[in-house]
Amino acid sequence: ANIGFYTCLFASLVGEAGRVVAFEPASRTAALLRENIELNHTTHRVVVLDKAIGNVVGRQRIFFQAAEMAEGTASLRKKRDGEAEWVDVDSLDNLRMVLPVPDLIKIDVEGYHAELFVGGATFFAHHSPMMMAELKDDDPTRVCAVENKLRGWGYLIYEFKKRSLVRCDNIARSKARNFFLIRSSSKYWCRINALQR
Repeated sequence: ANIGFYTCLFASLVGEAGRVVAFEPASRTAALLRENIELNHTTHRVVVLDKAIGNVVGRQRIFFQAAEMAEGTASLRKKRDGEAEWVDVDSLDNLRMVLPVPDLIKIDVEGYHAELFVGGATFFAHHSPMMMAELKDDDPTRVCAVENKLRGWGYLIYEFKKRSLVRCDNIARSKARNFFLIRSSSKYWCRINALQR
């Protein structure tokens, strides 16, 4: 969730009955996230979990250049010059029994998306939330593996344009970093279909 730009935005949109579950493993960043949630008067709609999402349940080191900057580049996979912190890691498959099924998942895990999807294979076999996801990677084979997995689950992949969505046929060749994913069987398909160009 980082410091909560999207968390606060989504919390303002879900209505009184809606909830946002925000994951932020870095302790200093999580403190800023909670502060922003409070400043935006959305504490009653947001649950913050101080953990990362990956393919295992346990503890791992997260790497960043400067923890106090709450940078959006902290990564469990990419070792960086600077600081590191031990954080709790969980998987979507493990959490699917205790958290409500989401309508939308936002994923920005700085190169750890392949592991996230491995740890969510059972979840995605049973549920089909829409996704906003950063899917770029320096390794094209990892990008291809993730794309094949997503398409195997029935997801259609789109690039964001200014006021529309454009179908993406190959993530590795796309210039976009962030993508929108939805299954045509989604209850929201009719809304999304109207945005396609």
